[in-house]
Amino acid sequence: MLIPSLIIATLIVIYYLRKKTKTVSVDKLCNRAIYFTSRGQDAMAIHEIDKMIALKVTPQEEHVVATAMLLKIDCLARLAAANLTTKDDLVIPSYPTLVQSEYFHDLGPLGPSSEAIASCDDVINRFIGHTDKDLKRTVLMAILCKGGHLTILGEPMDRIANIDVMIKYFDDDDEPFVINYVLEGMLKKGNEFNELQEADNAIAVYDNIEQKFNRYNQYQLEDITTLITAMVNKNKLLNKLDHIDEALTNFNNLITRYEDFPEVDIKPILIPYADVLAKSERCKDAIAYYNIMIEHFAESSESQTIKEITRAYTGKAIILEHMEQNNLAIDIYDRLIDDFSSIDDHDITYELIPMAYVGKAILLQRKGEKYEATAILEALMYYNKNNIYTGLNYIVKGYQHRTKLLLDMGRLSEAKVTCDLIVNLIQDIAKESDNTEEMIAEIQQDKEKIADAVQ
Repeated sequence: MLIPSLIIATLIVIYYLRKKTKTVSVDKLCNRAIYFTSRGQDAMAIHEIDKMIALKVTPQEEHVVATAMLLKIDCLARLAAANLTTKDDLVIPSYPTLVQSEYFHDLGPLGPSSEAIASCDDVINRFIGHTDKDLKRTVLMAILCKGGHLTILGEPMDRIANIDVMIKYFDDDDEPFVINYVLEGMLKKGNEFNELQEADNAIAVYDNIEQKFNRYNQYQLEDITTLITAMVNKNKLLNKLDHIDEALTNFNNLITRYEDFPEVDIKPILIPYADVLAKSERCKDAIAYYNIMIEHFAESSESQTIKEITRAYTGKAIILEHMEQNNLAIDIYDRLIDDFSSIDDHDITYELIPMAYVGKAILLQRKGEKYEATAILEALMYYNKNNIYTGLNYIVKGYQHRTKLLLDMGRLSEAKVTCDLIVNLIQDIAKESDNTEEMIAEIQQDKEKIADAVQ
């Protein structure tokens, strides 16, 4: 009896020793991976993580493995970034995993990586279906991170299919953090359809976002932001489809719903709503909403807000032109040129400021001040010479942006007149330029398209 008892006791001791050894091994491998990552040795970190993934682990240890697998995705993305030839190719995935933590917030840019996509798939396949809160979060992060890499390496339908995985497994989950992830994923899906110019599919997804949001009483501030973005995008599409009344009703409901909640940012609603009001010939109402943007947020130093303020000035100036209040419109164009020309922002530098110059020149020509109009466009040609777009390119960019705004507002005849005026002005100031004929031919094509639309 003594020998069997000793054998049993020995086996029990061996079992616990092996269990302890394995636990220490998982923790040790994870710590080594974190150490290598903190020193920028991502390849070594990946080696340690791969050894950990190969282990047979307990359910409790799965959390450590999940964390390590997310870390591997970031390591692969950083290695991909290091191998890129130009910085312009870099992409930050939708959800960098551990880079945002206190340990890994400044370890360098992330690049698109097919290996990282495969690693995201490994995480999804291993942990999807788990009911554990942390493992569900791991899967959601991996799905959105994969979408970030697919932004560069995949096609739109690949990204949509990726989000569909999230919707399939998590749409009925009522945990607030899951709702937050799924709403964000659905917004990305709607925007993909929008980019593909599949308006009906995009609108359907945006409607699904609103329906999902309304199903739950628990939501975060980020969820409200997602809802507002989805509804604004939907209404922009309705505006393009000339469903003006529906867009106006939706915008009005959205503002009524959140205007008394100071914690909710309604700035993204103001300019699109004003644009639709302008298209519906409610010019005074449109100016009122442009003014809200200008007056309430004039002191902001946030770059996106400054951009929206310049768009508000631009929209207001074009409406004033339509109302034949040309001097007031010129004053606004002068303010745009004087106050915003030095701001280092792509959209402002290459679209809005050139448009202000072109708008002012056209109004001066309408007043018979052709010499002054020509001088304005000559000034535009020399505006910030150090930028990549120079000379006549600025004029064409300004013309194109102005024409786009007029078309968006339904002012087809004014867009056509803009084509005529800009051709005359280009001919006057650039008679010897090699690019003039090509630019004028391009503008004439636009004019023909607009004329067809007018008919």
